[in-house]
Amino acid sequence: MCGKFALKGSLQEICAIFAVSTALTVWPDEGDAFPSQSLPIIIKDRLGSALWGWPAPVAGSRDFINIRSETVAEKASFASDWQAGRRCVIPAHGFYEWDDNKTPYFINFADAPVIGLCGLWSRRPDGQVCFGILTRGATPDLAPIHARMPIAVMPAQARGWLESGETPPAPKVFVKSLAAPIKVG
Repeated sequence: MCGKFALKGSLQEICAIFAVSTALTVWPDEGDAFPSQSLPIIIKDRLGSALWGWPAPVAGSRDFINIRSETVAEKASFASDWQAGRRCVIPAHGFYEWDDNKTPYFINFADAPVIGLCGLWSRRPDGQVCFGILTRGATPDLAPIHARMPIAVMPAQARGWLESGETPPAPKVFVKSLAAPIKVG
């Protein structure tokens, strides 16, 4: 599942790519994004920030960072937010996956250097906005590494996701191994 993604570029660049506005003046550090960080997300036509991690229903359990798209409408943890249309887009330059041998891979997209990961947002009991990334079955290019992948949209398709939940087919991915080269001799 998507447990780490990359985000680069300035606040102005991301807003221009997705044709949104923002009240943010501080941009999080560029680079890799991890669960439990406050990260940029797009809700409707505004870019704001939210905590990556959906509250687990059982105290002491780890927060959900990914949400299966096939069951989001049925699971008690997500159903009311799904029905309320609390969709978001998380800007990203790509995401990371690890295969069964713990080899890391960076996955980005052939058709756009910046994409949106489709997500669902909510509010924690303390009022903090939080989100989880929706996942689907992996494309044939990614399936040998991992069985699932985030639902991704090109910037031009983000509005369709945000307004109606329209999910386009999975985009063509580039998969790059991040394993250290083997020294010979």
